[in-house]
Amino acid sequence: MNTPTITEHLAYALRLARGAAIALGLWFAAVFAATLVLNPPDIVAFGDSDAILRSVAANGGAPLRIGRGFVAARMPSAQATRALIGRGAWAVWPTTGGTCVDPDVLRKAFGANV
Repeated sequence: MNTPTITEHLAYALRLARGAAIALGLWFAAVFAATLVLNPPDIVAFGDSDAILRSVAANGGAPLRIGRGFVAARMPSAQATRALIGRGAWAVWPTTGGTCVDPDVLRKAFGANV
């Protein structure tokens, strides 16, 4: 009888993990590319929340949700969505939208009367 050794199981596990990482990376890249090509109205941008909020406001967007490391927003154009990439967002994905942000959050973020 030939019983598999621990090194054979380890090699299989590493192969499986590598395949899963490649598949996940391709999926993230496809979603990112689709966001930039299809221009969905509602997006979620990941990165520095403060910088993304300033970019959303500067490009005529409306924030929908704000969290640590992400901002969901409604953007007016493909150009406005692409501008987020150069201004603090390391990834931009489509989203289904959501409710408006609490005015107190906007006052804190923009220092203006909302």
